[in-house]
Amino acid sequence: MKLIKTKVHAALESLDKEKKSVKISDKLISGLAGALALTAMHETLRLTIHNAPRMDQLGKQSLTKILSATHMHPQPDSSTMHQVTLAGDVVANALYYSLIPTAPQQNMWIRGIGLGVLAGLGAIALPKPLGLDPEASNRTAKTRILTAAVYLSGALVTGLTYRALSKK
Repeated sequence: MKLIKTKVHAALESLDKEKKSVKISDKLISGLAGALALTAMHETLRLTIHNAPRMDQLGKQSLTKILSATHMHPQPDSSTMHQVTLAGDVVANALYYSLIPTAPQQNMWIRGIGLGVLAGLGAIALPKPLGLDPEASNRTAKTRILTAAVYLSGALVTGLTYRALSKK
C-alpha cells in the first residue's frame, strides 16, 4: 500500500511540474508575441512615417559600442548589424514582456500597462545617459508619443496572448 501511495504521489508531482512548465512556456510565448508585435510596429513605422522612432539606430549604436569595447574588428556591415540588433531586441523584449503574466490574474493588466509605459519612458529617457543619440526616440513630440505607444502596445499584445493561451 505504501508503494502505491508513493507512486501516486510521484505521478501527481509529475503532473504538477508539467502544469507549471506549460504555464511558464505560455508566459514566454506571450512575451514573444508582444516583442514580435513591438518589433513589427517599429519596423513598419520606420519605413512609413517621417520622424518615427528609430530604435534600430539605438540598437546599432549600442552594438557598435559593445563591439568596440571588446576590440572586435572588423565591425559588421549595416545590414548585419540591423539583423543582429533586431534579434537581440526580440529576445530582450520577449523576456521583459514575459514578466507581465507573472502577476496574479486580477493584476495582470495593471502590470502590463505599467511595464509597457515604463519601457516606453525608458526608451525616451535613457539613450542620452547611455551615450546614445537621443534623437532616435526624442526627435519630436510625435516621435516620443509613438515610442511610448508601441511599447505599451507590445505589453497589451502580451496580455491578450496570455489570456488566450490560458483559456485553452
